[in-house]
Amino acid sequence: MLEKLGVLEVRAKLAQGIFGEQKQGYVEEWLRQKDQESEDSLKREEIDIARNAASSARDAADAARDAADETREANRLASEVNRLASESNRLAKQANTIAKTAMTVAAIATIVSIIAIASN
Repeated sequence: MLEKLGVLEVRAKLAQGIFGEQKQGYVEEWLRQKDQESEDSLKREEIDIARNAASSARDAADAARDAADETREANRLASEVNRLASESNRLAKQANTIAKTAMTVAAIATIVSIIAIASN
């Protein structure tokens, strides 16, 4: 009978004194049990929420570690690219110096050829 009425209706009827003194103790005990069941259910929900939050936190920490690993790898690759660019720049300067020397040698060879032709 109490289950059909529900907790709110039973509380209202108890407050109105409808159950009488004989059933009052039984009704109050039933309400205490329902309150305890609600509390237990709420605690279970809170535990589930806490577990889900902890799981989400672990997932976030894993993702952060993965992101940190990827960042370290990106930094390593960027350093390697920078090193290669510096080496390329050094070689380009060296090639430029060699080209200037070759141009000077070619100019001297041209002058020597002109002199040789003029001397004949």
